[in-house]
Amino acid sequence: MKTPEGIYKIDGRNPQSSFHLALHISYPSDEDDKRAAARGVPPGFDIMIHGIQNGRGWIGAFHRWNDWTAGCIAVTDEEIEELWRVTPDGTTIEIRPSATGGPTIFLKLLEHTSRFRHPMAAG
Repeated sequence: MKTPEGIYKIDGRNPQSSFHLALHISYPSDEDDKRAAARGVPPGFDIMIHGIQNGRGWIGAFHRWNDWTAGCIAVTDEEIEELWRVTPDGTTIEIRPSATGGPTIFLKLLEHTSRFRHPMAAG
């Protein structure tokens, strides 16, 4: 499954995730549903930004060598801990492709925008 692209919100979090910590994004939007219907495919659901599978955090950034998620955005455990701290529920994010093909996440926090780039190629 391909990582969705567009503007979403962090709409929930799972501190008991099987992938260290997980931030849920508000996918699919009505527009995502319409695009999927036009293509005759389901839009997908339960898209998260999450850490490494529990017990495997030692892998760190090496997890990026292989696209192992089902449309989610995986980051290192340290990265998800930072995102967890700085992104309250309701934070607007934009997921778009980067120059290398992987998703880039833009977080709109208060009055500044920070850029968090995930170098793994999208799905």
